[in-house]
Amino acid sequence: MESDEPWQTLAACNEISDAFEYGSNTAEFESQLPIHQDGSCNGLQHYAALGRDNEGGHQVNLTKSELPNDVYSDVAQRVEQKRIEDENNNGGEDCEIARRLRQSLPQNVPRKVIKQTVMTTVYGVTMYGAVLQIKRQLRAMDIGNDESAEFARYLARKTFASLNDAFTSSMALKDWFRLCAKGTSELMRTVEWITPLGLPVIQPYLKAVDRKGKLVLMPIPMKQVDAFPPNFVHSLDSTHMMLTSLNCARNGITFAAVHDCFWTHANSVDEMNRICRQQFVALHSQPIVTQCSDWFKSTYLTPKVAKILPPELLSKYQDMFTAKVEPGELDIEQVKKSVYFFS
Repeated sequence: MESDEPWQTLAACNEISDAFEYGSNTAEFESQLPIHQDGSCNGLQHYAALGRDNEGGHQVNLTKSELPNDVYSDVAQRVEQKRIEDENNNGGEDCEIARRLRQSLPQNVPRKVIKQTVMTTVYGVTMYGAVLQIKRQLRAMDIGNDESAEFARYLARKTFASLNDAFTSSMALKDWFRLCAKGTSELMRTVEWITPLGLPVIQPYLKAVDRKGKLVLMPIPMKQVDAFPPNFVHSLDSTHMMLTSLNCARNGITFAAVHDCFWTHANSVDEMNRICRQQFVALHSQPIVTQCSDWFKSTYLTPKVAKILPPELLSKYQDMFTAKVEPGELDIEQVKKSVYFFS
């Protein structure tokens, strides 16, 4: 028998065997096997919730559905549709490469080709990084080095465009987070924030700079900007994990977690799932984006700073720290009825 996780499969088989050997009343067998529940592309789940992206939220299972939705397949289909449009656009700049790509691929744009890029988008993958990820997948399909590099650049562009189509508000929020980090760096400050749990966070990306014979620690702008969106989302998923853990403990439920992977025993899976969804909704029912905007203004544009800055610069940073992203129409309460939110 083949299995992606052979040791877990063996443990499950042993547990089932023990249950059958328990006797006629197997319902009284006390299972000690941890049952795994996993978030559905959890980073994008938090982004979709922040931006209230209805279409994107549906793809990452924030809404009720009879069958699980797969964001990777959805994005692959969107990329393929863009490729078809380019192929049919005679004389268009991408027409030729779209046709050659169709001839080189054994099928429509495969899910596996764009999966890693979609997964790492919320964690700050750059266009350069996405090209390398996609190129590795194309090379594994025996597409030549030069051609795979050209195809990868094309597919990376189309993948980012497809994500923006489905997660419009979410991707706009990611850009705004980057803009905020750019503003703090220009003000010679590191990015700081407080999570919904009250945990203060400081990005420690600094370098020593000689200022009049003294070494001064200054923020590294590029690292501050690139790191803030993924770090902020990680602070939200860790908050959700802690809230789930605390409420499981209050209800006498054994709980374990690694990032967005939660475990409990078989008899408490339903209750853990209820708590998990309840706490996600409670977290994202808070005005997190507005609170973030207010935090940046009050922390970095203090009355003292406002007196020093020229009026045009003060206005510039006030504008940078103001979230102007129009939220979508996702009803966050739907998470409570979504079977495949964590599954």
